[in-house]
Amino acid sequence: MKVIKDKNNRIFVIPNVEKPIKIVFQDRYNIEETTNGLIITERISLQKAIKQVKAAGNDPNEFIDMLIRNGKWEGTLV
Repeated sequence: MKVIKDKNNRIFVIPNVEKPIKIVFQDRYNIEETTNGLIITERISLQKAIKQVKAAGNDPNEFIDMLIRNGKWEGTLV
């Protein structure tokens, strides 16, 4: 059995099963189980992601192309 606590101190108990778990806190966090353990990712706006990509000195157009190619895009392009 696994126990997960979110940012609001809510506790979630997950029974052990044969497949990896995936929990989505709508519009905020994703929690996924991998062979290395649990990975928690925060969902951010595209604008914030582009700002972070630019701040790191990378090309935002290449970043968007990568999202589309990898099937990670969850929005629409205008």
